[in-house]
Amino acid sequence: MESADLPARARAFVQHYFDGKPLPVALGRLGRLTSVGLGRSDRQGGREVTGRVELRIEPQGAAPFLLYAEPRSDAPHLANTGALNISYTAPEAGDDPRFVQVSRALASYFGKVEQLRGRPDNDALFGPPGDPLKRASNDLAVRNKRIEAIVFPTDACNLRCSYCIVPFGKNTLTAAHIDRMFDLLQRGEPDSMGIGFLGGEPMLHWPTIRDVTERFAAWWPSPQLSIVTNGTFLKEEHADFFAEHAFNVTVSIDGAPESHLHHRVNQGASNTAEDQRLFDKTLGAVDRLLAVNANLHGNMVVTPQTVGRLADNARWLWDRGLTVLTVSPAVGVRWGDAVWQLKDQLAEWGEAMVDLIAGMDEAERRVARGVIQWETRRAWYFLGNGRFNPTTRRLCFAPDGRIFSDLYNDATAEALHLGHVDDLDGLCDLPSGETTVPQAMFSVKAWEEPVLCDVRRISTLLMNELIGLEQRAFTDEPGVAELEGMLPLEPVAIPEG
Repeated sequence: MESADLPARARAFVQHYFDGKPLPVALGRLGRLTSVGLGRSDRQGGREVTGRVELRIEPQGAAPFLLYAEPRSDAPHLANTGALNISYTAPEAGDDPRFVQVSRALASYFGKVEQLRGRPDNDALFGPPGDPLKRASNDLAVRNKRIEAIVFPTDACNLRCSYCIVPFGKNTLTAAHIDRMFDLLQRGEPDSMGIGFLGGEPMLHWPTIRDVTERFAAWWPSPQLSIVTNGTFLKEEHADFFAEHAFNVTVSIDGAPESHLHHRVNQGASNTAEDQRLFDKTLGAVDRLLAVNANLHGNMVVTPQTVGRLADNARWLWDRGLTVLTVSPAVGVRWGDAVWQLKDQLAEWGEAMVDLIAGMDEAERRVARGVIQWETRRAWYFLGNGRFNPTTRRLCFAPDGRIFSDLYNDATAEALHLGHVDDLDGLCDLPSGETTVPQAMFSVKAWEEPVLCDVRRISTLLMNELIGLEQRAFTDEPGVAELEGMLPLEPVAIPEG
Protein backbone atom coordinates (compact mmCIF):
# COMPACT_ATOMS: atom_id res chain seq x y z
CA MET A 1 0.00 0.00 0.00
CA GLU A 2 1.31 3.45 -0.91
CA SER A 3 1.48 5.96 1.95
CA ALA A 4 -0.83 8.25 -0.05
CA ASP A 5 -3.62 5.67 0.39
CA LEU A 6 -3.49 5.85 4.20
CA PRO A 7 -5.66 8.08 6.42
CA ALA A 8 -4.07 11.51 6.80
CA ARG A 9 -2.70 11.00 10.30
CA ALA A 10 -1.39 7.52 9.60
CA ARG A 11 0.22 8.94 6.47
CA ALA A 12 1.83 11.71 8.53
CA PHE A 13 3.33 9.10 10.86
CA VAL A 14 4.74 7.04 7.97
CA GLN A 15 6.07 10.19 6.32
CA HIS A 16 7.87 11.39 9.44
CA TYR A 17 9.22 8.13 10.83
CA PHE A 18 9.55 5.93 7.72
CA ASP A 19 10.26 8.59 5.08
CA GLY A 20 6.95 7.89 3.31
CA LYS A 21 7.87 4.33 2.27
CA PRO A 22 5.04 2.13 0.89
CA LEU A 23 3.74 -0.67 3.10
CA PRO A 24 4.82 -3.21 4.09
CA VAL A 25 8.04 -1.69 5.41
CA ALA A 26 10.95 -4.05 6.05
CA LEU A 27 12.31 -3.71 9.60
CA GLY A 28 15.44 -5.77 9.04
CA ARG A 29 15.96 -8.48 11.65
CA LEU A 30 12.87 -7.22 13.55
CA GLY A 31 10.40 -8.28 10.87
CA ARG A 32 8.13 -5.89 9.00
CA LEU A 33 5.48 -3.21 9.43
CA THR A 34 2.31 -4.26 7.59
CA SER A 35 -0.22 -1.53 8.39
CA VAL A 36 -0.59 1.84 10.09
CA GLY A 37 -3.96 2.98 11.37
CA LEU A 38 -5.76 5.10 13.94
CA GLY A 39 -6.65 3.89 17.42
CA ARG A 40 -9.67 4.88 19.55
CA SER A 41 -11.31 6.02 16.34
CA ASP A 42 -14.73 7.62 16.19
CA ARG A 43 -16.63 10.07 14.06
CA GLN A 44 -17.50 13.47 15.49
CA GLY A 45 -19.33 15.97 13.28
CA GLY A 46 -18.50 14.02 10.13
CA ARG A 47 -14.76 13.84 10.78
CA GLU A 48 -12.57 11.11 12.18
CA VAL A 49 -10.84 11.73 15.49
CA THR A 50 -8.30 9.59 17.29
CA GLY A 51 -6.00 9.47 20.26
CA ARG A 52 -3.15 7.29 18.98
CA VAL A 53 -1.53 5.63 15.99
CA GLU A 54 -1.63 1.82 15.70
CA LEU A 55 1.13 -0.07 13.89
CA ARG A 56 0.72 -3.75 13.04
CA ILE A 57 4.08 -5.49 13.36
CA GLU A 58 4.98 -8.97 12.11
CA PRO A 59 8.14 -10.00 13.98
CA GLN A 60 10.31 -12.72 12.55
CA GLY A 61 9.17 -16.05 13.96
CA ALA A 62 6.36 -14.64 16.13
CA ALA A 63 2.69 -13.77 15.84
CA PRO A 64 1.70 -10.28 14.62
CA PHE A 65 0.92 -7.70 17.29
CA LEU A 66 -0.18 -4.05 17.58
CA LEU A 67 2.20 -1.34 18.70
CA TYR A 68 0.65 1.92 19.91
CA ALA A 69 2.23 5.38 19.59
CA GLU A 70 0.62 8.10 21.71
CA PRO A 71 1.56 11.68 22.68
CA ARG A 72 4.39 11.76 25.21
CA SER A 73 3.52 12.09 28.91
CA ASP A 74 5.07 11.07 32.21
CA ALA A 75 2.71 8.12 32.51
CA PRO A 76 4.48 4.74 32.74
CA HIS A 77 4.87 3.07 29.36
CA LEU A 78 6.96 0.34 27.86
CA ALA A 79 9.22 2.88 26.13
CA ASN A 80 9.37 6.57 25.24
CA THR A 81 10.85 8.92 22.69
CA GLY A 82 10.98 12.68 22.89
CA ALA A 83 7.49 12.87 21.39
CA LEU A 84 5.86 9.45 21.89
CA ASN A 85 4.79 6.89 24.44
CA ILE A 86 5.17 3.36 23.07
CA SER A 87 3.11 0.38 24.23
CA TYR A 88 1.75 -2.78 22.66
CA THR A 89 -1.04 -5.36 22.82
CA ALA A 90 -0.03 -9.00 22.61
CA PRO A 91 -2.08 -11.65 20.75
CA GLU A 92 -4.42 -13.91 22.67
CA ALA A 93 -1.67 -16.53 22.79
CA GLY A 94 0.06 -14.43 25.43
CA ASP A 95 3.17 -12.33 25.78
CA ASP A 96 6.31 -13.20 23.88
CA PRO A 97 9.63 -11.57 24.92
CA ARG A 98 10.19 -10.66 21.28
CA PHE A 99 7.20 -8.29 21.36
CA VAL A 100 8.93 -6.26 24.07
CA GLN A 101 12.26 -6.39 22.24
CA VAL A 102 10.72 -5.24 18.94
CA SER A 103 8.72 -2.47 20.63
CA ARG A 104 11.75 -1.09 22.43
CA ALA A 105 13.90 -1.38 19.33
CA LEU A 106 11.34 0.60 17.32
CA ALA A 107 11.09 3.20 20.09
CA SER A 108 14.87 3.60 19.88
CA TYR A 109 14.60 3.98 16.10
CA PHE A 110 11.81 6.57 16.43
CA GLY A 111 13.97 8.51 18.89
CA LYS A 112 16.86 8.60 16.43
CA VAL A 113 14.53 9.83 13.68
CA GLU A 114 13.39 12.64 15.97
CA GLN A 115 17.02 13.63 16.57
CA LEU A 116 17.59 13.87 12.82
CA ARG A 117 14.28 15.37 11.66
CA GLY A 118 12.90 16.96 14.81
CA ARG A 119 9.74 16.04 16.67
CA PRO A 120 6.58 15.58 14.58
CA ASP A 121 3.58 17.86 14.63
CA ASN A 122 1.31 16.34 17.29
CA ASP A 123 -1.77 17.83 15.65
CA ALA A 124 -0.89 16.03 12.42
CA LEU A 125 -0.51 12.69 14.23
CA PHE A 126 -3.14 12.84 16.96
CA GLY A 127 -5.57 15.54 15.94
CA PRO A 128 -6.05 19.25 16.68
CA PRO A 129 -6.74 20.44 20.25
CA GLY A 130 -10.49 20.55 19.63
CA ASP A 131 -10.77 16.80 19.06
CA PRO A 132 -12.83 15.15 21.84
CA LEU A 133 -10.54 12.13 21.99
CA LYS A 134 -7.47 14.35 22.00
CA ARG A 135 -8.76 15.84 25.23
CA ALA A 136 -8.92 12.30 26.59
CA SER A 137 -5.39 11.48 25.45
CA ASN A 138 -2.08 11.73 27.27
CA ASP A 139 -1.54 15.37 26.28
CA LEU A 140 -0.95 16.99 29.68
CA ALA A 141 -1.37 20.58 28.56
CA VAL A 142 -4.88 19.81 27.30
CA ARG A 143 -5.98 17.24 29.87
CA ASN A 144 -4.89 19.18 32.95
CA LYS A 145 -7.22 22.08 32.19
CA ARG A 146 -9.81 20.10 34.18
CA ILE A 147 -8.94 19.82 37.87
CA GLU A 148 -10.47 17.63 40.53
CA ALA A 149 -9.56 19.05 43.93
CA ILE A 150 -9.88 16.48 46.71
CA VAL A 151 -10.08 18.29 50.05
CA PHE A 152 -9.38 16.54 53.35
CA PRO A 153 -11.01 18.72 56.05
CA THR A 154 -9.44 16.36 58.60
CA ASP A 155 -7.68 13.02 58.74
CA ALA A 156 -9.44 12.14 62.00
CA CYS A 157 -12.29 9.63 62.09
CA ASN A 158 -14.73 8.42 64.71
CA LEU A 159 -14.53 4.88 63.32
CA ARG A 160 -11.63 2.52 62.80
CA CYS A 161 -12.64 0.32 59.88
CA SER A 162 -10.14 -2.51 59.87
CA TYR A 163 -9.77 -2.50 56.07
CA CYS A 164 -9.22 1.27 55.79
CA ILE A 165 -5.88 2.21 54.19
CA VAL A 166 -5.95 6.02 54.49
CA PRO A 167 -3.79 7.80 57.10
CA PHE A 168 -5.38 8.37 60.49
CA GLY A 169 -4.48 11.49 62.51
CA LYS A 170 -5.83 14.60 64.22
CA ASN A 171 -4.99 17.30 61.66
CA THR A 172 -7.57 19.76 60.37
CA LEU A 173 -7.30 22.02 57.34
CA THR A 174 -6.72 25.62 58.44
CA ALA A 175 -8.40 28.74 57.07
CA ALA A 176 -5.01 29.95 55.84
CA HIS A 177 -4.44 26.75 53.86
CA ILE A 178 -7.94 27.03 52.37
CA ASP A 179 -7.12 30.60 51.25
CA ARG A 180 -3.91 29.40 49.60
CA MET A 181 -5.71 26.49 47.94
CA PHE A 182 -8.29 28.80 46.32
CA ASP A 183 -5.59 31.26 45.31
CA LEU A 184 -3.68 28.50 43.51
CA LEU A 185 -6.79 27.05 41.85
CA GLN A 186 -8.09 30.41 40.65
CA ARG A 187 -4.74 31.45 39.20
CA GLY A 188 -4.50 28.06 37.49
CA GLU A 189 -7.52 29.08 35.34
CA PRO A 190 -8.94 25.57 34.79
CA ASP A 191 -11.49 25.05 32.03
CA SER A 192 -13.49 22.69 34.23
CA MET A 193 -13.35 21.83 37.91
CA GLY A 194 -14.86 19.77 40.71
CA ILE A 195 -14.26 19.60 44.47
CA GLY A 196 -14.69 16.48 46.58
CA PHE A 197 -14.42 16.05 50.35
CA LEU A 198 -12.75 12.97 51.85
CA GLY A 199 -11.06 12.01 55.09
CA GLY A 200 -10.85 10.66 57.74
CA GLU A 201 -14.45 11.50 58.33
CA PRO A 202 -14.88 14.88 56.60
CA MET A 203 -18.02 15.80 58.55
CA LEU A 204 -16.01 15.96 61.76
CA HIS A 205 -15.02 19.39 60.45
CA TRP A 206 -18.29 20.66 58.99
CA PRO A 207 -17.26 24.37 58.89
CA THR A 208 -14.61 23.54 56.28
CA ILE A 209 -17.15 21.75 54.07
CA ARG A 210 -19.59 24.64 54.33
CA ASP A 211 -17.01 27.37 53.76
CA VAL A 212 -15.24 25.68 50.82
CA THR A 213 -18.58 24.90 49.18
CA GLU A 214 -19.83 28.47 49.48
CA ARG A 215 -16.57 29.94 48.18
CA PHE A 216 -16.53 27.50 45.28
CA ALA A 217 -20.17 28.27 44.43
CA ALA A 218 -19.45 32.03 44.50
CA TRP A 219 -16.51 31.59 42.13
CA TRP A 220 -17.53 28.77 39.78
CA PRO A 221 -20.75 28.43 37.74
CA SER A 222 -22.62 25.17 38.39
CA PRO A 223 -19.96 23.79 40.78
CA GLN A 224 -19.48 20.01 40.80
CA LEU A 225 -19.30 18.83 44.41
CA SER A 226 -19.03 15.45 46.12
CA ILE A 227 -18.40 13.95 49.54
CA VAL A 228 -17.72 10.49 50.99
CA THR A 229 -18.96 10.07 54.57
CA ASN A 230 -19.87 7.36 57.07
CA GLY A 231 -23.05 9.33 57.76
CA THR A 232 -22.88 9.19 61.55
CA PHE A 233 -22.85 13.00 61.89
CA LEU A 234 -25.30 13.81 59.08
CA LYS A 235 -28.38 15.71 60.24
CA GLU A 236 -31.36 17.17 58.40
CA GLU A 237 -29.65 20.55 57.85
CA HIS A 238 -26.67 18.78 56.28
CA ALA A 239 -28.92 16.80 53.94
CA ASP A 240 -30.66 20.02 52.93
CA PHE A 241 -27.29 21.69 52.27
CA PHE A 242 -26.12 18.79 50.09
CA ALA A 243 -29.36 18.79 48.12
CA GLU A 244 -29.26 22.59 47.67
CA HIS A 245 -25.72 22.45 46.25
CA ALA A 246 -26.34 19.31 44.15
CA PHE A 247 -23.70 17.25 45.93
CA ASN A 248 -22.98 13.68 44.93
CA VAL A 249 -23.08 12.08 48.37
CA THR A 250 -21.48 8.67 48.89
CA VAL A 251 -22.35 6.95 52.16
CA SER A 252 -20.05 4.13 53.27
CA ILE A 253 -22.28 1.23 54.27
CA ASP A 254 -21.37 -2.42 53.88
CA GLY A 255 -24.82 -4.01 53.96
CA ALA A 256 -26.90 -5.49 56.75
CA PRO A 257 -25.66 -5.02 60.34
CA GLU A 258 -23.78 -8.33 60.54
CA SER A 259 -21.54 -7.34 57.62
CA HIS A 260 -21.36 -3.60 58.26
CA LEU A 261 -20.30 -4.01 61.89
CA HIS A 262 -17.80 -6.79 61.21
CA HIS A 263 -14.98 -4.36 60.40
CA ARG A 264 -16.15 -1.13 62.05
CA VAL A 265 -15.00 -0.36 65.58
CA ASN A 266 -15.92 2.91 67.28
CA GLN A 267 -12.69 4.76 68.16
CA GLY A 268 -10.84 1.46 68.10
CA ALA A 269 -12.75 0.04 71.10
CA SER A 270 -15.23 -2.83 70.93
CA ASN A 271 -18.69 -1.91 72.20
CA THR A 272 -21.51 -3.73 70.47
CA ALA A 273 -24.28 -1.43 71.68
CA GLU A 274 -22.39 1.71 70.63
CA ASP A 275 -21.49 0.20 67.26
CA GLN A 276 -25.17 -0.59 66.61
CA ARG A 277 -26.13 2.96 67.62
CA LEU A 278 -23.67 4.37 65.07
CA PHE A 279 -24.99 2.00 62.39
CA ASP A 280 -28.49 3.31 63.08
CA LYS A 281 -27.13 6.84 62.59
CA THR A 282 -25.77 5.81 59.18
CA LEU A 283 -29.17 4.41 58.23
CA GLY A 284 -30.76 7.64 59.42
CA ALA A 285 -28.40 9.59 57.16
CA VAL A 286 -29.50 7.48 54.19
CA ASP A 287 -33.15 8.16 55.00
CA ARG A 288 -32.57 11.92 55.35
CA LEU A 289 -30.74 12.11 52.03
CA LEU A 290 -33.44 10.09 50.25
CA ALA A 291 -36.10 12.36 51.75
CA VAL A 292 -34.58 15.46 50.08
CA ASN A 293 -33.85 13.65 46.77
CA ALA A 294 -30.11 14.11 47.14
CA ASN A 295 -27.79 12.47 44.62
CA LEU A 296 -27.12 9.49 46.87
CA HIS A 297 -24.60 6.72 46.22
CA GLY A 298 -23.78 3.81 48.51
CA ASN A 299 -20.31 2.29 48.74
CA MET A 300 -20.27 -1.30 49.99
CA VAL A 301 -16.84 -2.64 50.87
CA VAL A 302 -16.58 -6.42 50.64
CA THR A 303 -13.92 -8.43 52.50
CA PRO A 304 -13.01 -12.13 52.63
CA GLN A 305 -15.05 -12.33 55.85
CA THR A 306 -18.23 -10.78 54.34
CA VAL A 307 -17.98 -11.84 50.70
CA GLY A 308 -20.40 -14.75 51.13
CA ARG A 309 -23.19 -12.23 51.81
CA LEU A 310 -22.29 -9.81 48.96
CA ALA A 311 -25.40 -10.34 46.83
CA ASP A 312 -27.74 -10.51 49.84
CA ASN A 313 -26.22 -7.32 51.28
CA ALA A 314 -26.74 -5.54 47.96
CA ARG A 315 -30.40 -6.57 47.94
CA TRP A 316 -30.74 -5.42 51.57
CA LEU A 317 -29.41 -1.97 50.63
CA TRP A 318 -31.61 -1.78 47.53
CA ASP A 319 -34.62 -2.45 49.74
CA ARG A 320 -33.50 0.49 51.93
CA GLY A 321 -33.62 2.73 48.84
CA LEU A 322 -29.90 2.66 47.98
CA THR A 323 -30.28 1.51 44.39
CA VAL A 324 -27.15 3.40 43.24
CA LEU A 325 -24.51 1.19 44.81
CA THR A 326 -20.82 0.55 44.30
CA VAL A 327 -19.29 -2.80 45.24
CA SER A 328 -15.70 -2.33 46.45
CA PRO A 329 -13.61 -5.43 47.23
CA ALA A 330 -11.18 -4.48 50.00
CA VAL A 331 -7.57 -3.89 48.96
CA GLY A 332 -4.60 -4.42 51.24
CA VAL A 333 -5.96 -7.67 52.69
CA ARG A 334 -5.15 -11.29 51.83
CA TRP A 335 -7.99 -12.88 49.87
CA GLY A 336 -6.53 -16.29 49.13
CA ASP A 337 -9.17 -18.80 48.02
CA ALA A 338 -11.95 -16.35 48.97
CA VAL A 339 -11.29 -14.70 45.61
CA TRP A 340 -13.30 -17.48 43.94
CA GLN A 341 -16.19 -16.89 46.31
CA LEU A 342 -15.96 -13.24 45.25
CA LYS A 343 -16.22 -14.35 41.61
CA ASP A 344 -19.40 -16.35 42.30
CA GLN A 345 -20.98 -13.61 44.40
CA LEU A 346 -20.21 -10.94 41.81
CA ALA A 347 -21.92 -13.09 39.18
CA GLU A 348 -25.04 -13.42 41.39
CA TRP A 349 -24.97 -9.67 42.09
CA GLY A 350 -24.60 -8.94 38.37
CA GLU A 351 -27.66 -11.00 37.46
CA ALA A 352 -29.67 -9.29 40.19
CA MET A 353 -28.48 -5.91 38.85
CA VAL A 354 -29.74 -6.76 35.37
CA ASP A 355 -33.20 -7.40 36.84
CA LEU A 356 -33.05 -4.21 38.91
CA ILE A 357 -32.03 -2.06 35.93
CA ALA A 358 -34.79 -3.58 33.77
CA GLY A 359 -37.36 -1.99 36.09
CA MET A 360 -35.79 1.49 36.06
CA ASP A 361 -37.06 4.50 34.16
CA GLU A 362 -34.89 6.24 31.56
CA ALA A 363 -33.27 8.69 33.99
CA GLU A 364 -32.48 5.93 36.50
CA ARG A 365 -31.00 3.76 33.76
CA ARG A 366 -28.75 6.62 32.66
CA VAL A 367 -27.44 7.05 36.21
CA ALA A 368 -26.97 3.30 36.64
CA ARG A 369 -25.02 2.98 33.40
CA GLY A 370 -22.83 5.94 34.33
CA VAL A 371 -21.96 4.31 37.66
CA ILE A 372 -21.19 0.99 35.99
CA GLN A 373 -18.88 2.65 33.47
CA TRP A 374 -17.06 4.70 36.08
CA GLU A 375 -16.64 1.63 38.29
CA THR A 376 -15.28 -0.30 35.31
CA ARG A 377 -12.77 2.50 34.88
CA ARG A 378 -11.95 2.42 38.61
CA ALA A 379 -11.21 -1.31 38.47
CA TRP A 380 -8.99 -0.65 35.43
CA TYR A 381 -7.26 2.09 37.44
CA PHE A 382 -6.66 -0.28 40.38
CA LEU A 383 -4.78 -2.53 37.98
CA GLY A 384 -2.30 0.34 37.57
CA ASN A 385 -3.64 1.56 34.21
CA GLY A 386 -3.44 5.33 34.51
CA ARG A 387 -5.64 7.89 36.18
CA PHE A 388 -9.06 7.08 37.62
CA ASN A 389 -10.52 9.97 35.60
CA PRO A 390 -8.40 10.04 32.45
CA THR A 391 -9.43 13.55 31.41
CA THR A 392 -8.78 15.21 34.76
CA ARG A 393 -5.84 16.15 36.91
CA ARG A 394 -6.44 15.20 40.53
CA LEU A 395 -4.94 17.35 43.29
CA CYS A 396 -5.39 16.09 46.85
CA PHE A 397 -5.11 18.77 49.54
CA ALA A 398 -4.17 17.12 52.83
CA PRO A 399 -5.19 18.71 56.16
CA ASP A 400 -1.56 19.73 56.84
CA GLY A 401 -1.30 21.66 53.54
CA ARG A 402 0.57 19.05 51.50
CA ILE A 403 -0.59 18.34 47.95
CA PHE A 404 -0.63 14.84 46.42
CA SER A 405 -1.35 13.54 42.92
CA ASP A 406 -3.81 10.91 44.15
CA LEU A 407 -5.46 9.48 47.26
CA TYR A 408 -2.31 8.88 49.27
CA ASN A 409 -1.66 6.61 52.23
CA ASP A 410 1.35 6.20 54.52
CA ALA A 411 3.11 3.77 52.18
CA THR A 412 2.59 5.81 49.00
CA ALA A 413 2.78 9.40 50.33
CA GLU A 414 6.39 9.93 49.27
CA ALA A 415 5.77 8.69 45.73
CA LEU A 416 2.63 10.83 45.31
CA HIS A 417 3.76 14.02 47.08
CA LEU A 418 3.81 17.09 44.83
CA GLY A 419 4.40 20.02 47.16
CA HIS A 420 2.91 22.23 49.88
CA VAL A 421 0.44 25.09 49.47
CA ASP A 422 2.77 27.46 51.34
CA ASP A 423 5.70 26.85 48.96
CA LEU A 424 4.02 27.51 45.59
CA ASP A 425 3.54 30.59 43.47
CA GLY A 426 1.17 28.68 41.19
CA LEU A 427 0.08 25.22 40.10
CA CYS A 428 2.67 25.42 37.33
CA ASP A 429 5.30 24.95 40.05
CA LEU A 430 3.99 21.42 40.69
CA PRO A 431 5.45 18.42 38.89
CA SER A 432 3.15 16.76 36.39
CA GLY A 433 2.07 14.16 38.96
CA GLU A 434 1.02 11.31 36.69
CA THR A 435 1.58 8.56 39.29
CA THR A 436 -1.54 7.00 40.78
CA VAL A 437 -2.05 5.19 44.09
CA PRO A 438 -2.18 1.70 42.50
CA GLN A 439 0.97 2.39 40.48
CA ALA A 440 2.71 3.62 43.62
CA MET A 441 1.50 0.61 45.64
CA PHE A 442 2.92 -1.78 43.09
CA SER A 443 6.20 0.11 42.64
CA VAL A 444 7.03 0.63 46.34
CA LYS A 445 5.66 -2.81 47.33
CA ALA A 446 3.22 -1.23 49.77
CA TRP A 447 2.09 -4.72 50.82
CA GLU A 448 3.48 -8.20 50.55
CA GLU A 449 3.47 -9.69 47.06
CA PRO A 450 0.51 -12.06 47.71
CA VAL A 451 -1.59 -9.06 48.79
CA LEU A 452 -0.53 -7.04 45.75
CA CYS A 453 -1.40 -10.02 43.57
CA ASP A 454 -4.84 -10.12 45.20
CA VAL A 455 -5.37 -6.44 44.37
CA ARG A 456 -4.90 -7.38 40.73
CA ARG A 457 -7.11 -10.46 40.99
CA ILE A 458 -10.10 -8.83 42.71
CA SER A 459 -9.88 -5.75 40.45
CA THR A 460 -9.87 -7.97 37.37
CA LEU A 461 -12.84 -9.99 38.63
CA LEU A 462 -14.84 -6.84 39.33
CA MET A 463 -13.92 -5.25 36.01
CA ASN A 464 -14.90 -8.36 34.04
CA GLU A 465 -18.27 -8.59 35.81
CA LEU A 466 -18.97 -4.90 35.18
CA ILE A 467 -18.13 -5.24 31.48
CA GLY A 468 -20.52 -8.16 31.18
CA LEU A 469 -23.19 -6.39 33.24
CA GLU A 470 -23.16 -3.37 30.96
CA GLN A 471 -23.40 -5.55 27.88
CA ARG A 472 -26.39 -7.47 29.30
CA ALA A 473 -28.28 -4.51 30.78
CA PHE A 474 -27.92 -1.82 28.12
CA THR A 475 -28.18 -1.51 24.37
CA ASP A 476 -28.17 1.92 22.76
CA GLU A 477 -28.51 4.26 25.77
CA PRO A 478 -25.82 6.96 25.98
CA GLY A 479 -22.87 6.30 28.24
CA VAL A 480 -20.41 8.63 29.98
CA ALA A 481 -19.17 10.93 27.22
CA GLU A 482 -15.77 11.70 28.76
CA LEU A 483 -14.97 7.99 29.01
CA GLU A 484 -15.41 7.44 25.29
CA GLY A 485 -12.43 5.41 24.12
CA MET A 486 -11.17 5.02 27.70
CA LEU A 487 -12.93 1.84 28.87
CA PRO A 488 -11.82 -1.77 28.51
CA LEU A 489 -14.35 -3.47 26.28
CA GLU A 490 -13.57 -7.16 26.81
CA PRO A 491 -12.84 -9.27 29.92
CA VAL A 492 -9.21 -10.04 30.62
CA ALA A 493 -7.49 -13.06 32.15
CA ILE A 494 -7.45 -13.28 35.95
CA PRO A 495 -3.88 -13.12 37.32
CA GLU A 496 -2.75 -16.30 39.03
CA GLY A 497 -2.46 -16.24 42.81
